[in-house]
Amino acid sequence: MTWLIVIAAMAAALPIAVQAQTWQATATDTGGLIYGTVHAPQYSLSFSCNTQSPQGRPLIETEDHETIRNLPFGIFVSLSAALVSPEAGPNLPSVTVTLDGTGYRLPPLRWDELYGEWMVELAMADPVFAAMAGASDLVLDSGRGSAWRYPTDGLAEGLETAFTACVSGWAQAGFAVPQTLGGVAVQPPTAGLLTAEIDQHLRRSCEATYVLDGGAIATHDLDRDGAPDRILDWAGVTCNAAIARPFCGAANCSVDVFLSSRPGDPQSFSGAGYTITQAANGAPGLQFGGTAGACARGECDRVFWWDGAQFRQ
Repeated sequence: MTWLIVIAAMAAALPIAVQAQTWQATATDTGGLIYGTVHAPQYSLSFSCNTQSPQGRPLIETEDHETIRNLPFGIFVSLSAALVSPEAGPNLPSVTVTLDGTGYRLPPLRWDELYGEWMVELAMADPVFAAMAGASDLVLDSGRGSAWRYPTDGLAEGLETAFTACVSGWAQAGFAVPQTLGGVAVQPPTAGLLTAEIDQHLRRSCEATYVLDGGAIATHDLDRDGAPDRILDWAGVTCNAAIARPFCGAANCSVDVFLSSRPGDPQSFSGAGYTITQAANGAPGLQFGGTAGACARGECDRVFWWDGAQFRQ
């Protein structure tokens, strides 16, 4: 439970470090678990959830067996050791998130040795997330004399990405979904995302009907024309055909990008999940996960961004 306290004066009196950044969101399905995360740079502050994947692969096989699991419709709040040293003690009892001058005192955070983070689990329906969805200013107060101000650009969209990914998994597992969670309206996983263009692409590629999980389609304005582009991750597609997952290999799946400014065939990539992030020039882009070998070669460090004519790195 979150305790609501008005603390605008207290926040103004604390030493505050301003961190220029954009919130980044990820939604991935390993086959064992679905993960949704929105985080500040270097994961100094993050909100994350996970739930069982409808693919049902053994967690030991997908290397998810040590993951701390969320309760249904729960989300972890995590602070990094870069903000508060674990030498401060096993608990942080007085962490407050101030949103547009209104403070929300969190339950005590505990230091988790496995993750190396301060963590507490809240319900997605907690009022703090509804406030975040519309906030223009966020101050995190450690309760130990230090506070940090974060810009909120991308936070509301990131929360929606994380919530949608995990809620879809819980829904497919049979849990009843509340109408709203943390100010984010919960709709069927593909409501408003599955366009006629993508439907035709899926039917043509599958050569059959298909089933989508909640993380199969996402939106972001990658070409910066003011209209949402759609990202189709074939890891979330099951074709009702002889080959159920024709565009996935042992580790990677195809990811198709439908740009609003370039109707027609999508731009296709390959990876083990993706992150919507920023290129070095500040443009929005896509960064793909991969196998350990691919990442060791630096392939996971590349960001693809749209220059008006093509995707570049």
